[in-house]
Amino acid sequence: MIRETLRYFLGFFLPFFVFLDLHYSLAGYWLGPILAFIVVPILEQILPRSTSNAPEELDHSVVFDVLLYLNLPIVFGVLIVGLNQFLNLQGSWWLSLGCIVSTGLVLGVNGINVAHELGHRSNIWSKAAAWLLLWPNLYMHFFIEHNLGHHRYVSTEKDPATARFNEDLYAFWIRSMWGSWISSWTIESDLLSRKNKGFWTAYNRMIWFSLSYLLYGILLFNFGGLPALFFGILAGFIGILLLETVNYIEHYGLLRKTTASGHVETVKPWHSWNSDHRLGRAILYDLTRHSDHHFKSNRPYQMLRHRPEAPALPFGYPGSMLISMVPPLWFRIMNPRAIKWAELPQQPANANPT
Repeated sequence: MIRETLRYFLGFFLPFFVFLDLHYSLAGYWLGPILAFIVVPILEQILPRSTSNAPEELDHSVVFDVLLYLNLPIVFGVLIVGLNQFLNLQGSWWLSLGCIVSTGLVLGVNGINVAHELGHRSNIWSKAAAWLLLWPNLYMHFFIEHNLGHHRYVSTEKDPATARFNEDLYAFWIRSMWGSWISSWTIESDLLSRKNKGFWTAYNRMIWFSLSYLLYGILLFNFGGLPALFFGILAGFIGILLLETVNYIEHYGLLRKTTASGHVETVKPWHSWNSDHRLGRAILYDLTRHSDHHFKSNRPYQMLRHRPEAPALPFGYPGSMLISMVPPLWFRIMNPRAIKWAELPQQPANANPT
């Protein structure tokens, strides 16, 4: 129990050092990207991978929920410190950019990623926390599209968050961001219609989300004028790009087959790329065990299972994200793997662990 709990304290690794860097300028405000995309990928290739699963008695432990909720003050604390430092910098575009990128990384890793976990919970407190963590990224509609769109259409051409074979990261960013926004409005409209509720009513969450973005912009502007608004929008955008890059590597080139009856097969473990690298698992709250998340989306992060029949990335999530930014290199490494998994016969159902 203690060992498993301590492992997830690594989830505070990035915001802790970003906070120190923003406060003391340890690396010119660039310590966040250095740790996330240089130090962590190297360590992940050195450290052994882990396919072990947590014992069942940890399933309902409240400690793991507390670790998630602690990200609320951490994320907004880093945001405030980063904004304050940005407004006090004098004429250095490099330092200013470092403030934005490092803050945006925390908004993505400890904001959107944790919101993703909390957004799958059924209680109102978890949902409210998820909305708050998505708020500074201006991406609250992710709550609707991901839960009701992505999990239904993953690894099909209907899903904007599934990267197609030979689609480069930068084209995917545009398609996924735009497609997710449109999908969110469509899903919410359909839900309201089935409940006999009007579109332009207080029941439409997308309207409330949009108004909250306006409120966030007003708060930023009142705090520090146009520079503060500029910082908030760009830092949030960095968090969005981080999310969409994760989306890109999670399902790249993996498509569900159409059966003889014309129906799309159910989601299987081999429709998601996974990683059992210890460090990335802990920092990202086991998001890297993505196949099991799609198998049982409400399973708590600490209980996600290793899937031996699922495809594994050759590198951890941070390293894979870095490689995906160089499309020719990504295609050379991943295309043969995607083709191999597309050609494999369907695995037996009893291969799935419970």
